Amino acid sequence: MTDPNADPHGDIRTGLIYMLRATRDAEREVFAAFDPTDRDAVAADGGWSAGDIQAHLTAWKRRTVERLVAIREGGEEEELRTFAPGDDDLVALRAEIPALYHA
Repeated sequence: MTDPNADPHGDIRTGLIYMLRATRDAEREVFAAFDPTDRDAVAADGGWSAGDIQAHLTAWKRRTVERLVAIREGGEEEELRTFAPGDDDLVALRAEIPALYHA
């Protein structure tokens, strides 16, 4: 039985933090396993490289943080940015990834 006086968000918050950290660690491990040449190689079907996928995931995480901050502060969300392979914004984001993953 749960304690009726316990913080109802404590267990959920702790669990979410744990899952976010575990997910981040797993993602770092997966992308660290790629040789940089393989990571940046265009897929055989011409689609996104592993590095493009990594940048895409990073962009969505960044967007989620920006949305949560906007909600908390009562501001408005920024317009959704989209990326396609080779876009200058995607290339710039990919250049930021090493610093984000080794912070």
